[in-house]
Amino acid sequence: MSQPSKEKQSVMVNTPMIDVSPKKVGIDVSFSEKDLIIQHIRSWTSGISKIAPKHDTGIEIKTLNSNFFYNSYSIAFREKNLYHKYILKISTDKENEKLKREKDVLIELASKRVAPSIVSYTYDPKRSAEYLLINWENGHSFDYYGDSDFMYNLGTFASVLDVIHETYPKNLQSFKQRFEENESILSLKDITESREIKIFEKLTGLTFEDLESIFLKIRQDFLSQYTEDVPVLCHSNLKHSNILYKNQRIKVINFENSHVADIYYSLLKCVNNTYMFYSDKKTKLFLNKYHQYSVLLGDMKFATFKKTYESKKELNRMLLFQDLLCKIIFHCFIYGPFSRKKLLNHYMYLYMNLKPTICKFFPDYKESFDKLFFMSAPNIKTYDVEELRSLFISKEVADEGVVDEGAADKEAADAEAADEEVEDETIL
Repeated sequence: MSQPSKEKQSVMVNTPMIDVSPKKVGIDVSFSEKDLIIQHIRSWTSGISKIAPKHDTGIEIKTLNSNFFYNSYSIAFREKNLYHKYILKISTDKENEKLKREKDVLIELASKRVAPSIVSYTYDPKRSAEYLLINWENGHSFDYYGDSDFMYNLGTFASVLDVIHETYPKNLQSFKQRFEENESILSLKDITESREIKIFEKLTGLTFEDLESIFLKIRQDFLSQYTEDVPVLCHSNLKHSNILYKNQRIKVINFENSHVADIYYSLLKCVNNTYMFYSDKKTKLFLNKYHQYSVLLGDMKFATFKKTYESKKELNRMLLFQDLLCKIIFHCFIYGPFSRKKLLNHYMYLYMNLKPTICKFFPDYKESFDKLFFMSAPNIKTYDVEELRSLFISKEVADEGVVDEGAADKEAADAEAADEEVEDETIL
């Protein structure tokens, strides 16, 4: 259950590899994990603790997701003739406040029926652990139904999005705070081994000095122009897998990355994450549906709404890139540049959409950005395996005459396999 420190993870996991089960889905819950979860369930003085089976064997616990910030599990059991199911998220890094943020948002949305209902949120100071328990939603996501069904239900989704937009906690993270949080990714330089940094530089052609210059330019040239015509709750990760459908109703899940943003930024991010950008017709239809069903926009004419969206588009595309750049840098140093390929592919598609605007303002970094975002593409060569192999042999160890060349060969072979692997996790 315990998670390695950020410093330890940043050093340990940045090695090329094929991640067989990147989110640990289907991996058996360890005895210690199950024991801790059941202890926590039984410690609650009301609710689930009163209806849970007396015998631990009657409680079914499965891993749903494991990432750097939290682990999530499904909890299910029968009570008389009723079947109860929940999602439990556990974080041992309270400083990131992701579970608290999701809790605050779900409380605000409780009466709107557009998101799961929260059962409880607790903090255990002894273990420095947050526990967020949410009712299970039985609907399938649009990853399951497909894009055609998503577009068919676009009006319903637009209406749900408008409700989410207008409902947010007063203490929700601001856009500027999120921007600054993204900039803090540069602090990885101070806690990462020099060899890991060299590997990243060799893979991408980007130094941390380059990254500092890029982030600074985005701050000076684009954040300075950012305004909020209509402040809204921006989910920040509204992709098909986070949008559930059942019985003609749509619900949105996973609000841990939410923050306040301008409505036009939030809409553009939604267009990007759901891949509506592939079709101007789909994008226009979405904007039309949103305007049609929006209470938040009041009596604003569609022509005015669309014109403002377009006038802010270039600025917002660059602000989206800042967020995307932070995510992929984090991914490379925390998960590794070849693991969780489905997520890397998602970043690649978003980059391809933003690329014309990015290259307009950063023409000198075009090649490096391509290397960074195309690393997961099996048919695009962005690095030299033999050159990478030499970097896996630590200079300090080599100086002592103790080089594990077999391990180095394996690391490089994994990188080569990642390059040749036929992609079977496409998300389009």
